[in-house]
Amino acid sequence: MPPQYLEKDWLFVASLASLSLARRLSVNWLPLLLVFIGIMSSIATDAGYLILIPLAGLLYAGLGKNPLIGMAAAFAGVSAGFSANLIPATPIDVIIGVNAKVFAEAQGVPFVNAAGEALTPATMHYYFIFISTFVLAAVGAWVTLKFVAPRLEQKPYTVPTDLQLSDFDVTPAEKRGLRASGIALVLALAAITGLALGPLASFTNAAGQQVTPFLNNVCLRDYLCFCCGGYCLWCSQWQI
Repeated sequence: MPPQYLEKDWLFVASLASLSLARRLSVNWLPLLLVFIGIMSSIATDAGYLILIPLAGLLYAGLGKNPLIGMAAAFAGVSAGFSANLIPATPIDVIIGVNAKVFAEAQGVPFVNAAGEALTPATMHYYFIFISTFVLAAVGAWVTLKFVAPRLEQKPYTVPTDLQLSDFDVTPAEKRGLRASGIALVLALAAITGLALGPLASFTNAAGQQVTPFLNNVCLRDYLCFCCGGYCLWCSQWQI
């Protein structure tokens, strides 16, 4: 499977799991789930726009609701996700942090916090994005339920006549793929933990500065998760 499909397969696994969960949730909880998954999709950069938004529309259509409601919630989550996530050092965080460090050094400004400690570019605002994940998910769900859904429910829409809620049942092949991907994710996280505590562990250099190789190699962390989850899903269910 070509490498460019890896991050999309990882997000597809998460979307497939969320659709399975959505079948057991009240309609009032679906916006919160979709916005949250959309926010978390930023770990796969912009793949959420390609995968999650259409799936959210199909889910609402299968429930007999205007598909634009689900698509609006998912779009809000994916867009908000570029400024929030529970996982530290996403690609966006690294880009923002490195640019901030370069700008500070170019201006002769010490790249340190209020206590004078050196900042790590990839995690310098982690507390903010961690809390923002819950705040944005709650606000997005509330806006969807109070404003978006009531307005769009009054709008006419057309869906294929053969689209049924049963279309969103997780098939045995998909369940097999989810189990394989779950096991692969655990193994990938174990390997990542071993790297963080071993070859990529933090240390203090000769200048007395703390160096964090693990956080500076965020692409390696993401690739391991995408590769293991994507290939196991691919091998267990179908070939792309």
